[in-house]
Amino acid sequence: MYKGLIIQPFIIEKMNIDEILKEFNYHIDLDNYRNIILVLKKIIEHYFEVNGIEFITIDGRFLPFDYYLKTKSLNDIEAPTLVSLVTSASPKLIHNIINNFYQHQHSIDPKPKSLIIISLLDNSEIEKTIRNKEIGHSIQILGKSFFNKIISSDLKFTKNLIQNFDSLKFKEIISNKNDKMWREDRDKIIADLISKYKSGNFSLLLGAGISCDANLPSWEQLISSLLVKSFSEHQDINEQKYDEITIERVANQFKKNQFNSALLSARYLKKSLTRNNETNENFKNIIHEVLYKSKPIKRDSKLIEIIGRLCIPTRMRAHIDSIITYNFDDLIEQKLNLLNLKFHVIANSLESYSIQEIPIYHVHGFIPEDLEKYQNVNNEIVFSEDGYHKIYSDPYHWSNLVQLTHLREKSCLMIGLSLDDPNIRRLMDIVSNPSLPPRHYALLQRVKLENLTPEQPTSSETALAFNFLKSHHHLQESIFRDLGVNIIWYEEYSDIPDILEMLLN
Repeated sequence: MYKGLIIQPFIIEKMNIDEILKEFNYHIDLDNYRNIILVLKKIIEHYFEVNGIEFITIDGRFLPFDYYLKTKSLNDIEAPTLVSLVTSASPKLIHNIINNFYQHQHSIDPKPKSLIIISLLDNSEIEKTIRNKEIGHSIQILGKSFFNKIISSDLKFTKNLIQNFDSLKFKEIISNKNDKMWREDRDKIIADLISKYKSGNFSLLLGAGISCDANLPSWEQLISSLLVKSFSEHQDINEQKYDEITIERVANQFKKNQFNSALLSARYLKKSLTRNNETNENFKNIIHEVLYKSKPIKRDSKLIEIIGRLCIPTRMRAHIDSIITYNFDDLIEQKLNLLNLKFHVIANSLESYSIQEIPIYHVHGFIPEDLEKYQNVNNEIVFSEDGYHKIYSDPYHWSNLVQLTHLREKSCLMIGLSLDDPNIRRLMDIVSNPSLPPRHYALLQRVKLENLTPEQPTSSETALAFNFLKSHHHLQESIFRDLGVNIIWYEEYSDIPDILEMLLN
């Protein structure tokens, strides 16, 4: 399948870096050079992991370094630290790396305080390099002795790494091929998104992922908490009281075995937690308690911070015309307040806003943290099956009209939405035009290769999983393209703020 990948079994008598380099003969063949870089990185990353050093791998296309050590560094040097791996270390190369460090130091947050250059120099060569350069205490050069120290401290790891190199290389080839294709496509889509954002007539569609980033409960967690509350309120049977752990265990077991439909579960809980003569407000108060009092709210959510900054108008124009949110909470409103931005909450068909305000449409209802601030906002929450049926059956329902208008007339960026809500896809289908390029964008998480393979997969299993995921992701892209949506893939949820930051830069 991959020609040219012929790796002979390694036989290394002395396990040290010189013998490993000799086996690869890295300075002659380009492919062998890549092989040794791969091995060196695996050794370095193993050292980080064993010593509890949190590291971030840097994409060389954006910054000319290999790692960022956020909280703990090497050799008692002060963190955060940038790390650069080089095989040869000429005076000119060292000079360039140091210049890059000072050049990029102020553009990284938190600002790196130190630089480590990991090389294949002997100690004598390092001393000579340091003598010829003005290198302060914040910069260190490590060499072969660093690698030998790691190798000798964990011979089992190194032997396993070398002996299984063919499998490691195979996975790396697959990963790199996958990386190259989807990342390059993503870069093009992001460039197009930036253009749309800069030109205005642009809206944000926000889902549960936004609130979860601030430690508010997900839909699953909300259902679980309400079920525990329901069990607590019905525990006085035979006048016996039960402790919280018992209630939680039984409630979760019941949820696992009985609640197959999220909307049906919500309907069940709404019925369980309200009486026939109680108003909608009573149930909203119950949800309010679960939303805001279950866990401490993460007030410094990086995702909410960047969404707030996207809403700040420039001298030329306001780039964000409006926000549609499917969440009950007011965390976005709180952020806009802190940024002194004018906005207006719209949670029913009667509300209107001025041209100076950003309208924030709560199409599934609104339950703010401070209820006193929004006493005049009357709305119904769409929580359970009956509420969704009401919306589905009424094409002129105000929330449907708002979403249709935005999807038809603006470019929308969808953040924190899984897009598995059939009503949202139905509305996209109504306004989509297959003859035109997609005008909307959705941030969606890719399925990782390791999520589809056993713990120690064979080469065949890895190849099969890779090919399936390639088809799966392409199929997802095709389905949403038909709905007028470009997918912007990300791997970790923490990637989203960095992607959004590109719109501001």
